[in-house]
Amino acid sequence: MAQDILITYETLFELLKREKERTDLQKLEPTFFSDTIAYIKDKKKILEAKSDSPFAQEERKKTERQLDNIYKILKELYERREKKIISLALDKSRTKSPLIDTSPLMNEEKVFFEAITDLFDNYRESILNSV
Repeated sequence: MAQDILITYETLFELLKREKERTDLQKLEPTFFSDTIAYIKDKKKILEAKSDSPFAQEERKKTERQLDNIYKILKELYERREKKIISLALDKSRTKSPLIDTSPLMNEEKVFFEAITDLFDNYRESILNSV
């Protein structure tokens, strides 16, 4: 049963930490990307809000720092997942095993996984068949 997870700065940090600590690809909610986009839009609304109070200025600075850090977290999370997906695709191409667990892949990642697996298969086949 899928559980809705509210995206916050802390949850993004925890997801990255979990992805770093474990060698296998971690399961994310299917709505992870759309939830993250909504969260970033909310943060940007805070930046766009106009107010002259010192509290609002401080909140704006804090939000700017958070957005910078969010983008860094997302980039690192993406790159770690990308590396793991490439490794999975290489394993699948080499072994031709239907037992490779692709359940942690999100729909967007499945497209990438299958494309890179096909690329590995085609390249391997063209080289090995010509030898």
